[in-house]
Amino acid sequence: MSGERRGVPRSETRFMVRKIHHEDQEQRSVFCETRNISRNGAYCLCTQPFPEFARIRITLELQMPDSDEKEDLDCEGVVVRADGKTEVSGQEMYGFAVFFDRMSEENREKIEDYVKQHRVVEKESDDQES
Repeated sequence: MSGERRGVPRSETRFMVRKIHHEDQEQRSVFCETRNISRNGAYCLCTQPFPEFARIRITLELQMPDSDEKEDLDCEGVVVRADGKTEVSGQEMYGFAVFFDRMSEENREKIEDYVKQHRVVEKESDDQES
């Protein structure tokens, strides 16, 4: 049995987060990017920590399929997991998972279309041969 608990496919893709805002903090410029994404949520690394259950608004910069164009997608969600501090390429970062509970169906479909084209096939078991 696979360890995958998500009901929708995801892609191990890095998107730049153009804006991120937590309702209890002043808006400021921080570095943030996704590490994986689905129509329902994303796992992000950010230079600013966000606590579990925090409501955040983010704007993702999505590379459109079959095009050089990029589009900003507005998403709002809840931090469902905060993994704490880690170091990435010598920089202090904070990992967290966000569940998108307020996003247009059109934006969900754009993410889903991207994921379908860039989906990472996950291993079923480490002890299986290729």
